[in-house]
Amino acid sequence: MENSFGYTEQGRAEKKSNSIQHSAQKIKDTATHENMKDLSAKANSVVTRCAEALCTTVEELRQQFEVETPDSSMGDYDRNFVEFCCFQMLSFSNLNINQFSDRSFTCLTFDMMLAWQSPSAKKEEEEEKNERSECLAKDKREMPSEIASKLDDEESSLFYSDLMPMLVDVESSVGVDAFARLAPAVPLVADVVTANFQFETLTTSTGGRLPFPLYDKFVKELEKSVNDLKKQKMPSLNLAKGEIVLHVDGSGATQRVVRHIGSTSWPGRLTLTNYALYFETSGAIKYDKPIKFDLSDNAKQQVKAGSTGPWGALLFDKAIIFESSDMGEPLILEFPELTASARRDYWLALIKEVVTVHKFISRFGLKGREEKEAIARSVVGVVRLHATRESFQIFPPCPQTLLTFSLSEDLLPGGDYVLEELANSIRRGRNHNDAHLCSSARLLHILGVTDCQEFTVNEKEAICVGKSQVRELTPLETTVQQSTQEAKKTKNARASVEVLRAEGITENGKILKEIVSPPIMNIVPWFQELLAWKNPLTTSTVFIISLLVTYM
Repeated sequence: MENSFGYTEQGRAEKKSNSIQHSAQKIKDTATHENMKDLSAKANSVVTRCAEALCTTVEELRQQFEVETPDSSMGDYDRNFVEFCCFQMLSFSNLNINQFSDRSFTCLTFDMMLAWQSPSAKKEEEEEKNERSECLAKDKREMPSEIASKLDDEESSLFYSDLMPMLVDVESSVGVDAFARLAPAVPLVADVVTANFQFETLTTSTGGRLPFPLYDKFVKELEKSVNDLKKQKMPSLNLAKGEIVLHVDGSGATQRVVRHIGSTSWPGRLTLTNYALYFETSGAIKYDKPIKFDLSDNAKQQVKAGSTGPWGALLFDKAIIFESSDMGEPLILEFPELTASARRDYWLALIKEVVTVHKFISRFGLKGREEKEAIARSVVGVVRLHATRESFQIFPPCPQTLLTFSLSEDLLPGGDYVLEELANSIRRGRNHNDAHLCSSARLLHILGVTDCQEFTVNEKEAICVGKSQVRELTPLETTVQQSTQEAKKTKNARASVEVLRAEGITENGKILKEIVSPPIMNIVPWFQELLAWKNPLTTSTVFIISLLVTYM
């Protein structure tokens, strides 16, 4: 049996058994080859490890790269080569069930992103110098003047040494471009559509840079979320084949969920799957028979935030309202909590994602494997959202931005074009030259979440890495990039409007103060004279008028 490299299974095993003996020679080849000497230290390390994982040599990878991408010299050769090696290695690693529990794999994928953003030795030196000077300048601006002035002295070497740990953190952290380019190659870590927003959420507290400890924690939480997904068994629901429990709330270990029917309220347990919503009313001893609300129906459905309160008063903005043309009355679910409505917003995002993915399937007529791939993509998005929440121990401020279909449907400018390209990408499948990512449905099968024999791992069907993956963006990536840029422009424009509005309110307040101040200043002395009875006739008149107005 041959794989996509053209090696037989026996030859692959022989190379793997001799990889330790040849590792020194591989590193020597990497260091002495005329093209490899231009790579940065991190890029050389990553390329070498990719070659070892693929049971080949760096020289063979380079030759294959130049054959498959003959025009690679037109762009950034170093970056293109690093990108090629990373995609080749990741395409095979996606077939390994134990990769997410292997810390060396986490380190390698993080190093890949570091190598991608600094592939060249010259660029690495320049970037380190620029980052160091920018960091020092920033710290100098934020320090008290008497401390900042010491930076200009020649005897401040000790101060510089105190800053080195912070400088190392800056230099060894990943930026958004590297994350958005390489992280989606591991579909459990990121999705092409949501990668930028995923990065923004992860780096909220680190100034837009992703350090390894945070990335490592996120990957560990991903593994935990997958294990939790496999453990979620609800025998009382009689789930259909392929139905996966995504989230459960309202049980004894969590906060309450209350269903409102007219003027009555019923606490119970709420369960969301990739096809439906189930509510079980709490009984004296056990839960009552579950009520199913189908989210995959082609009927007109709508889910939105709502408010509830006693006697019909809409006082508490902590509810979800689900409406369907097949239902007589809407489903009203309240998520009581003392402070904000973060739990309600989290559930709202999850339910919307399930509803939206089924609308997407119906809209573009996806059937069979294509339908399962779309649903699996939404399930993997929910896993990432759970992992993000657990990484920070708080609900994300805008959970919809981390879910592929909800983001495209509701929040991204030009989201219709993104959904169209996403449908085209799913239709083309993994064997097309612009589909270097592992199938989400296959990933769930490998991880043991689903049991679909049609997604059984077969090495003959290893994901190919074509020319369009190196240096060029796929049509989906191009569309997402354009939409993301438009979203940033819209966000900046709204921020500018808010600033101008705040400034306008301030200016209007000052003008109003100038207008109102003179009359008030004139009234105060007159009122004092009134109370002092300096003019008895005026004081008596005002007193009588006040009595008439008060008691008549």
